[in-house]
Amino acid sequence: MKCELCGAQAAVTKKTTKNFGRGASLVVIEDIPTIHCTNCHESYVTADTAREIDRIRKNRSGRDDRKGDGSLFVTWSANDSCRRPK
Repeated sequence: MKCELCGAQAAVTKKTTKNFGRGASLVVIEDIPTIHCTNCHESYVTADTAREIDRIRKNRSGRDDRKGDGSLFVTWSANDSCRRPK
């Protein structure tokens, strides 16, 4: 895959977990598809992925409150939509 930053044919897709916020506003999203370039060592997400992350962070209804403190845990599914863990 071609890196959008350096142009090298050295980019691969990896899965990552990111935390946004803290305490009651914590959102943890697992298995986010991230593009990583082995040439320039930069990592980035596509525009569609960034929009989906923003949507998840803004729409916290139906949250999975694992810790009892209002935090939200979401796992990215294979079809680029998200699902809440069971």
